[in-house]
Amino acid sequence: MPPKPILLAMIICAHSGCTSATESQWAVANLWIEKTGEDIHGFQSWQLFAGPWERTRNKRFHQCSIVFELQGSSNVACSTCFESWDVQLTMVETDCSDAQVDANEWAGLRNLGLATEIPSFPENAILQDADFGVWASWEWENDWTPYGWTTKTANTELPAEWTDAGPLEISSPWVWDLN
Repeated sequence: MPPKPILLAMIICAHSGCTSATESQWAVANLWIEKTGEDIHGFQSWQLFAGPWERTRNKRFHQCSIVFELQGSSNVACSTCFESWDVQLTMVETDCSDAQVDANEWAGLRNLGLATEIPSFPENAILQDADFGVWASWEWENDWTPYGWTTKTANTELPAEWTDAGPLEISSPWVWDLN
C-alpha cells in the first residue's frame, strides 16, 4: 500500500493513534524542476523521520533520505494546468536501509503539472508566495491531485514565459504517514 498524504499541520497524536516513538515513521518529499525545451529535469528527495518528529519537527529524528532524478516529457493530460508532463524517476542516491527503500512506492509519481489556479488545501496550510499550483498523479491513483505550489522567479511574468525562469522549488504541505 502506498503512503497516504496528510496535512503537515494536522499530524497530531490523535490522528496517528499515539503510536510509540519506535513505530512512528513519516516522510516529506521535496521537488525541484527545470525546463529543458518542452520537457523538464529535476530531483525529488524523500526525507524519512521517526519517533516524536510528528509533534516536534526536530531534525534529530531524521532517519535517512532517498533521492530520485526526474525526467519529464510534455503532455496535455491535466485539464487545469498550463503545462504538464509524464515523469519518470530513477533513484540516484540513498542512505536508507534496503528495508526502508523497499517498504513504499517512493517512485510512484507519474505526472506533474503547473496551473495558474492554486489547489485547495485545508485552511491551515501556509501558502507562502504561491503563484502557481502544482498538481500530480501517482502510479496508484489516476486522478490529478493537489501536490503543492511554487513561486514566480525574477524572469517569469506569465506562465508561458517559464522557459527562461530557471529552476522551480516546489513546496508542499503534505507529510506521508508510513505507519
